Amino acid sequence: MFMNYMDYVDDACMYLFTANQKTRIQTAMTNGTYRKDLGTHGLCNSGPSAPTASFTLPSTGCFNIAVTASNTSSGSPTPTYAWSSSPSTGVTFSSTTATSPNITFANVGTYTITLVATNGSGSQNATQVISISNCTLTQCDTIYNIPDTSSLVMYTTGGGYVNGNNQYGDSHKGEYFTQPGISGNQVTGVIAYFYKNGNNGTGGNTANNIAFQLYAGNNTTGPSGAAVRSNNVTLGTLATNGIQNGTILYYSHTFSSPYTLTANEFLAAVQLPTTAGDTAVLYSRILGVPTTNTAWEKNGTTWNPYSSGAAWSSNGALALFPIICPVSVGLAASSLNTQVAIYPNPSTGVINFAFALTKQSDVKIEVTNILGQTVYTSFEKNVSGDIKTINLGDINKGVYLVTVSTATEKLVRKVVID
Repeated sequence: MFMNYMDYVDDACMYLFTANQKTRIQTAMTNGTYRKDLGTHGLCNSGPSAPTASFTLPSTGCFNIAVTASNTSSGSPTPTYAWSSSPSTGVTFSSTTATSPNITFANVGTYTITLVATNGSGSQNATQVISISNCTLTQCDTIYNIPDTSSLVMYTTGGGYVNGNNQYGDSHKGEYFTQPGISGNQVTGVIAYFYKNGNNGTGGNTANNIAFQLYAGNNTTGPSGAAVRSNNVTLGTLATNGIQNGTILYYSHTFSSPYTLTANEFLAAVQLPTTAGDTAVLYSRILGVPTTNTAWEKNGTTWNPYSSGAAWSSNGALALFPIICPVSVGLAASSLNTQVAIYPNPSTGVINFAFALTKQSDVKIEVTNILGQTVYTSFEKNVSGDIKTINLGDINKGVYLVTVSTATEKLVRKVVID
């Protein structure tokens, strides 16, 4: 079309386009939301393509608790899918032809999951391996989001601390926890790593309180409603009963009554002191390092994740270690259950032991395989508040028992080396 129908001129000049009108049209075609893709989107001439099979699956799981396979396959037309497992005994798929099925394993073991993607242009397989263990608690254990002690940090702001009292008036610092199979068990306490360096950091009027709290909730909306457990602890109690090593003040709190979990997730929190001059500061993981944010804070009446613009705009994880016990064990278990955190679990070989012992003791650490054979032994002298690290990277993958014992008490934890 050569006639000028843009109505920018009178009838006498309605012939051809001006140079500027040509520029205006070309600009619209180049930058328009839909126009700019004309001739380049390839949708008019794309043909069939063979499928590329791909999916993700957690590397570990629990028997009788479903895991979800996330299908990331491609192909044109969209492929059909077929799922299978080797071995197949005790393995149930919500549907063997679903795009992303739920998979349940009735037995402990290692399984290879196979996906076959098929369309008119061909077929392709993809596999993933998952290790299934018995996640039923038979003894007290800690749960954690801090994978290693080398990433523990303390951050300051212009007028206070990121993970404690600051100029923004933050009143609570909380951490989200989840683990398959913990519903029905009890949270009996929490180990906290506070920052204290002389008169800096955690401290103040010894008679004033902080509070250790538990909340129901999730990692999308945060704590739900009021705290289901809330125990006051004075700053003086932290200083007297905590164990300090360098600038880390380890404190193990036992709730006055355990809380029975009604879901596989919950949040633990510290309510900060409110009197001017009083301070509580938690250690955290390096901000921005966790792939998923688990740290939360409360300001006024609102809880915000660290990753939001209303908080620190960066993923975080706080140095809180809740203690979870089966109902049959409860508070009668060895006191070492509330004084030792063992992580990460599963591990690639490096295991950390975070001690917050109420009495300085000599400690024996022993690791045995499922046949009862000892694969590692060490003796640590005069341990109180400390972090010990062992490296089991040279042993075979599998399930092992870790025994930590003093002259009077002993705890046994199961760890997975993968």
